[in-house]
Amino acid sequence: MPSLAVVRRNASTLFIAAVLGCSGTAVAQAALASAAGLVLEAAPFVVAATLGKQILQRIERKSPSVPLSRWTTVFFGLAGCGCLGAVGALSLSSLALTSYAFGPAVAAIRLTGALVLALLPLGQRGDDDAHESAPLDALAALVPYALCGSVAAQALLALQSASHLSRITAFVAGAVVGLLSPCALGALAVAASLRAAAPSAALGILATAGFIAMRALPLIRVGGSALRGSTLWAAALFLVAVVLVAVRGGAGLVHPRLIAPSIVAASYLFVHALVRQCRSVSFFAPCAIAVALIVGSPVPRYDGDATALDAAFAGQTVHFTGVVRRRQSLCLLIRFTITCCRADATPLSLRLDHDVGFPDGAWVSADGVFAESPSGLVLRTTRIRAVAAPADPFLYR
Repeated sequence: MPSLAVVRRNASTLFIAAVLGCSGTAVAQAALASAAGLVLEAAPFVVAATLGKQILQRIERKSPSVPLSRWTTVFFGLAGCGCLGAVGALSLSSLALTSYAFGPAVAAIRLTGALVLALLPLGQRGDDDAHESAPLDALAALVPYALCGSVAAQALLALQSASHLSRITAFVAGAVVGLLSPCALGALAVAASLRAAAPSAALGILATAGFIAMRALPLIRVGGSALRGSTLWAAALFLVAVVLVAVRGGAGLVHPRLIAPSIVAASYLFVHALVRQCRSVSFFAPCAIAVALIVGSPVPRYDGDATALDAAFAGQTVHFTGVVRRRQSLCLLIRFTITCCRADATPLSLRLDHDVGFPDGAWVSADGVFAESPSGLVLRTTRIRAVAAPADPFLYR
């Protein structure tokens, strides 16, 4: 059993998460959901990094002439999700998204910069130390930065929708989002959604996301005597939370395809804590998931005015279910898509050729055909009707 002192210290973690989740503030709830999704997404990669690092260390001990430590950052960066290690820009998933959204040239530039940074001493700083004692600590270290990054991204989207920012202001705001976000993939998804409406903000995100991470700086340490306690209880809570997410089909926090790897990772963390009996842990990660499950994963509000369909063309037949939103004289249908987890939820918005007459926030199902207009593609509806909100409001790529 954990000591009373440990319970009191970690009770503050649960309290903070509960306040965020139950505050009734959409931004706070969305930030908590994004942080929980990021922890779930990162769990399999944290476990893989822990096992891989142990293997590489054994090889290096047996063959001292083969220096592998400098390449571990590169290796785990490529195999990771963009939220593990100091150089998230090496993530193959984030590079694929960059290539798709901004072109191969931009992806190649980011890859070159990431490789150079990874081989510098600065590139060795980050979450690596958290794997030495308890892998769950690495997940706990992500949570505060995930909250900051999510709030910053929500604020950037709101500012862009409410007013036209100057190019310099938009670039700086985008750079801050990339700096605060611990997930390169999530930050790049925000950049992709802004590339048409706010190219300067998207450029700012590209300049920092995955290159410079606040979590790579020694600002928050989840280890140390202040958090000493039995890892087993936190690992057990984490396993229960992940199983509950699986029962709810992802719960809007993580892509369904990541559920099985997350359960495997959570089971490993529990067995690791049971066998190794680690003594340094934070309850931040499992508490964030548990509270996010209790309060739910709210659908983000987005007031953009662009049709975010790169492959769409005039004459294409469309069947789409989404939420009605209005911005000035425009009527939109919006549905959010998730690539990996809630942190990279991005809006898919269809501009309609006329006002449909349904109130803002109503779920409708529309059939129609894309048509050209002076402002771009619009959906010319042939049939539209109100529908009940779907059990899962997100689409998955």
